[in-house]
Amino acid sequence: AVVSTQSTGEGPDHQEFLSIKRQLEKEIETLKVKLTVEERDKIKSEGQITLLQAQVKRYRTQAQEAAAAEEEVSKEKRRLQKELRSKTEELIKCDDERSLLQRRLESRPNARR
Repeated sequence: AVVSTQSTGEGPDHQEFLSIKRQLEKEIETLKVKLTVEERDKIKSEGQITLLQAQVKRYRTQAQEAAAAEEEVSKEKRRLQKELRSKTEELIKCDDERSLLQRRLESRPNARR
């Protein structure tokens, strides 16, 4: 009596099926590990993106504040330059007037006595 190996589930086709199944299970486990690593990397990247966005916001605010401060400094500089010109003109007028008065004083005959 010849017993068929296929009827017991132990034939070459069954062995090949089990081998393929084991290979696929290994591939599935490998892919699960890769997926876990990728998900962890994604979460890490999202955290870095959040930090970078916060830095960009902070730098943008600082840049705006610096631009406003620079504008204020420029206004103050213009005001001071205008005031300096005005005071310089006043000083020149005072010097001219002093020189004129000194010449008048020196030209008086009795001024030196």
